[in-house]
Amino acid sequence: MKKGFTLIELLAVILILGIIALIAIPQVTNVIEQASKGAAETSAKHYLDAVNNRIALNQLDTDSSNDITSDKNVTQLAGLGVELSGEGPTEGTVYITNGVIDHADLTVNGYSIYCNSKLKCTVTPSE
Repeated sequence: MKKGFTLIELLAVILILGIIALIAIPQVTNVIEQASKGAAETSAKHYLDAVNNRIALNQLDTDSSNDITSDKNVTQLAGLGVELSGEGPTEGTVYITNGVIDHADLTVNGYSIYCNSKLKCTVTPSE
């Protein structure tokens, strides 16, 4: 008597593994997408915190020539000393009124992010 698996048994195992893969792959993809979206939103919020910190520092430094009292884009803010370790926005504008962030439209890691003055953000995939 031979020991081993028959062709039918092997095909049944392969079929079951295929069904499990069909169920699991979309779930894993969704988890990865949600994690990327959440990371982009968190990066935008941290960036706006950095902008707020720079605004506060500039208000304390009366000799500063770094004016952050009006709307600035990401490039201008980088030139004024706004820094963020990690993944920050690649483009966008922070709208500032009277030295306070009114809202921001930023692009982080392929997502368009709109944040209001209370840092409530809406994240959508960039087109």
